[in-house]
Amino acid sequence: MKSTTQLAQRISLILVELNKGKRIDVNELADEFNVSIRTIQRDIKERLNFLPWDKLGPRFYRLDRQKLDILTEEDIQRFALFASVSNLFPEIDKVFYQEKLTQSVQVKGVQYENISHLKEQFNELQLAIQQNKLISFKYKK
Repeated sequence: MKSTTQLAQRISLILVELNKGKRIDVNELADEFNVSIRTIQRDIKERLNFLPWDKLGPRFYRLDRQKLDILTEEDIQRFALFASVSNLFPEIDKVFYQEKLTQSVQVKGVQYENISHLKEQFNELQLAIQQNKLISFKYKK
């Protein structure tokens, strides 16, 4: 099995377990995937550093409970596969795959406002940014 596939599977499993509210044990994961503890720690501290970690000692981690169940297992697997092989693609492909990933994974939470009716305005905003135009706006809640 290729190392990128192993990495994707490892990251997927970690994300799925965390998303279910479970705590992960770096020692158990290292044994399960036949890698070093340092490799699992690198996964957590570097590859998954965007997550809101709740560290429970030197071996155990879990997600902040307020952030649970925000991604489906399919979303997690898609992200992990993309993240582990993204360095194999030329820059133009990275942009393409990032756009596709962004379109396919929508994180919803109670703290987010429904702005789907503003899609056209956001498309215009995106175009203006890409064209390096000056943008100003007022946000009113």
